[in-house]
Amino acid sequence: NGSTSGSAPSATVSVTDAQITLPANSGVLAKTGYIFTGWNTLANGSGTHYAVGGSYTVPAGGVTLYAEWTATSQTVTYAGGSGATGTAPTQGGVATGGSFALAANSFTKTGYTFAGWNDGTTTYAAGASYTMGAANVTLTAQWTANSATVTYGANGSTSGSAPSATVSVTDA
Repeated sequence: NGSTSGSAPSATVSVTDAQITLPANSGVLAKTGYIFTGWNTLANGSGTHYAVGGSYTVPAGGVTLYAEWTATSQTVTYAGGSGATGTAPTQGGVATGGSFALAANSFTKTGYTFAGWNDGTTTYAAGASYTMGAANVTLTAQWTANSATVTYGANGSTSGSAPSATVSVTDA
């Protein structure tokens, strides 16, 4: 049932209504990002769950029991990026395929405005929903340099014109 390695245990029972003890996985089956949690009558997990070691009565015609998998928790780390200061937001473990809202920024960087969190591929806004992959992730703050326009006023001068300047500010 989606395992990435190993093979399922086999049990052959030739008598209808025979009781079997459901086997442990014992590390035989593996699925990347998941742990084995028992057996189910449906591959999608919406059937009846049976625990390892439990008894099961085999129905007439037989049955296929499917491995059940539960996503493992992945670690989310926030980083400020080069030149940023502050304390990283915290995020509890997130199951593979689970979603969470990205934290508000708690870092500062002089001369820059926070532009979002980047996972190495895509930049997301704080508060956006993020779907966890099968591996730990570091979300790094992205920064946009501040800029400002300086304008000089004539302040009542009777001739000439005031100079103008545009300045990109990164450390003001």
